[in-house]
Formats: sequence, C-alpha cells, structure tokens
Amino acid sequence: MSKADEIQGKIDLLTNKMTEAEKEAAKEAQEQSTVSRNNEFWKEEAMDYQEYIQKQLRDIRDKEERKEARELLLEGFLSFYQWAEGKYEALKERVEKEITLPWKAFAIHTTIVKREEADPINGFWHPLCHEDLKKDWGGGRKTIYLEVDDEGLKAFLQQKQLLGIEEKTGRTIPFRIEQARRYKECIQKLYQLFLENHVPWRSIPMGHLERFFDLSPEEEISFEENVHISYGKWESVVKEGMISLWNVEEIQMESQEFRLPCKDEVIYEHSYPLGRKGGEEGGILVDAKEEILSVRYEENQVFVKTYKEQIEEVKLYLLHQKEKNSSYGYYAPVLSNRQQDSLAARYLEKTGQFIQTPAELYRKVRALSLPFSVELLKYEIVEEGIEEALRGDGNGCLENLLFPKDKRKILLFTFRWKKEEEGLPKYLRESWLRYVLSQLQLEYLEYQCMGKSEECEK
Repeated sequence: MSKADEIQGKIDLLTNKMTEAEKEAAKEAQEQSTVSRNNEFWKEEAMDYQEYIQKQLRDIRDKEERKEARELLLEGFLSFYQWAEGKYEALKERVEKEITLPWKAFAIHTTIVKREEADPINGFWHPLCHEDLKKDWGGGRKTIYLEVDDEGLKAFLQQKQLLGIEEKTGRTIPFRIEQARRYKECIQKLYQLFLENHVPWRSIPMGHLERFFDLSPEEEISFEENVHISYGKWESVVKEGMISLWNVEEIQMESQEFRLPCKDEVIYEHSYPLGRKGGEEGGILVDAKEEILSVRYEENQVFVKTYKEQIEEVKLYLLHQKEKNSSYGYYAPVLSNRQQDSLAARYLEKTGQFIQTPAELYRKVRALSLPFSVELLKYEIVEEGIEEALRGDGNGCLENLLFPKDKRKILLFTFRWKKEEEGLPKYLRESWLRYVLSQLQLEYLEYQCMGKSEECEK
C-alpha cells in the first residue's frame, strides 16, 4: 500500500466516525468557503508596483547591489510598467466604448419627498403622477405612505377600513383602504413604451411605490369639513403628504420635418429638437400613438420613423441619468435598477449569451444588489418552495405570465444583509430582495425564482 492510499484510508475512517451534526457543520463550512472564494474572485485590487519594489529592495543587504537594483528596477522596469499600464487602460477604454450597454441610459430611479418640499426646478426628479402635487383630490380622498415591511403591508390591507371623525359634527366616517393604483398604471405605461421603442425591459424596484395607499370615504364629505382619520396602531408608521418621484420627464413635442423614401414603400421620418436637454446622458422614449419603426438620436434631435405622414400627438420621455440633483428635503433612500457596470456584463449583453455558471450567478447578484450590502450565500434547486419565501413577482403587474399553471422547479436563493448596511431601512429590505429576484426571474425562465434572508452578520 502506498503512502497516499494509507493517508486516504485514515481520512475515510475519520469521516465515517463523524456524527450527522459534524457532517452538517463540515458541509456548511465548505459552502461558506465556496461563497468566500466567489466573492474574492470579483474583488480587484490595484497593485502599487513602486511600493512593491521598495519593499523588495530592503532585503538586499549589500549597498552597491541595492543601488544597482534600484536604478534597474525603478528607472527601467517601472517606466516600462507604467507605459504598459497606460496602453492597457487605453485599450480597455476603447473596448468598453465599443461594447455599450443598451440599458445603461434607461435606468429608472425612484424616491419619495414631502409634497410641499417638491422642487419644481429640479431637473432630475419629477413626479410619477402630476395629480400628486394637488393637496386636495376632492371627495375627501387621502393618500398616505406606510413605513412597514411586507408583512405589515399585508396586515394593513387586510384591515380594509379606517375610521375618520368630522371635527365639527363628530360624525364617524369609514375610509376604504386601497393600494394606490395610479403608480401601477405608470409602470404599465412605461413598460409599453419600452416595447414600442425596442428597448429591453428590466425590473423596477417597487419598494416605495407599493407603500402608497389611497383612503377613500364611503360616505359623502363636503369640502368644508375637516376630517381626522384615526390610524390606531399604525400611527407611528403613517406618513401623510408624501409623493413619489422618478427620473422620467414628460415633454410634449411638435414634429418639425419628415419624408424618407424607401425602395418598396414610403417611410416618414419626423424630427424633434430637444434644445438644452439634448446634451444630457440619458435615454429617450417616444410615445407617438403610432407604430414606431425606429428611433435614432443626433446631438439635440430625435428622429422617429413611422408609416404616417403626420403624427398629431407626440410625447418624449427623458430618462435623466446624470448625477442626481439634491434639493432641500430630498433625504429618502433612492431605489434604482441601475446595475454595476463591468466589461463582462457588457460583453455578455452584446453577444446575447448567458453563461450559467456559479461564478456568473454570483456576479449577477452582486451587480443587481449594489449599492446596498447584500450578498448571496448559496442557491439550490428544489422541487417545492417555502410558503414564506420571497418571490420574484415584481413584474406581475405587466400581466406577462408565460406559465399560468406553474410546475417548474424552484431556484431558491439565500441572501444575507451585512450588519453595516445603513443606506436602506429595514422595512424596505424585503422589497429590494424581491426586485433582485424579479430580474433573476426574467433571466432564469426555466425556474421559479424564490429567496429567503438570513440574519445579519454579527
């Protein structure tokens, strides 16, 4: 028997003597090691070549040899190293410019602000619904924002009613609780614009939008009456007078030019000047109420090709992507579907290929999770899901159900929030994970994507 066989025999003997608990602990340790290696794989650390040479020179005791080595390495190799690094960076920049991300200019950002602090001259943030700027909707309807987690949202909806009291008469008026539908309609309209403009759709974080509720009185209320609504146990988490903002600006346009002949048919090209807004780095969506053949951009103009000689009503939607302008009162967290940019992501998007490897999956989750500190601990394929598991249902409002009777296997993810994460309140964390799962669901159609969250690091 060889020495290697003897050692392997001892290892097998020790393994057989391990209890089930010890085997499970060893398995978990191995999985943690795999996660750590995957996370380390994507960390890039810049090497300080000059500092490295200085450290190595200290090991040379002979002064003359150290002097000669210093001249050779620092004056010779260092300049060559810097030249090579410069060439590499130039090549990298050229390749990145050639491989552009089609969705980079179409990222959607959302946040919330008090109605009275909404800044009308802020060029980045715009209200989802301009009706939100009205203080009185009429009929006594009121909109509130609820700072609770997913379980709290369900419990609030199940309550169905809140009671209000007229200050003058003391009359009790029931208010019906409904999730604000207008935001869902805004997302549905945006989805249609993406399709019509031939832009790939990406999931949108709904954390803020799904926390708005409309309270509608079930009895008639006069405009003069002031009604106080009793929120009961929800008093501390209800925020009145909040509105939702996003980076989408709507502009009404008029066509300036058209006509573009084609060999077998006539196609009309309509141009729309953008003026000062044309120089920004951002996407543009066209709502022409007609079939759009193509959209192209040239500096301060948008060109739209259609079969119609005249288009009566055209709206442009500018998706601002420059640095967010800060205004007084804009303190709420920003939820965005902008992903981490990398050469690997650009290449895969450009080629249309998807590499189904563990390393690629960890990279994708890492790109989706930023800027918040959440990591993927593990994933597994199971036959049945967990009842309380989070689901990638963020695109459910789009009514794009490919699998009405879903019998697919479950791709179950386990996430963990890092303890130092302070950028995202705890009540929004489950919503953020559902956004990550929703985007993964669009890319892993052969599975149902579900997830769960473990305790934070200690």
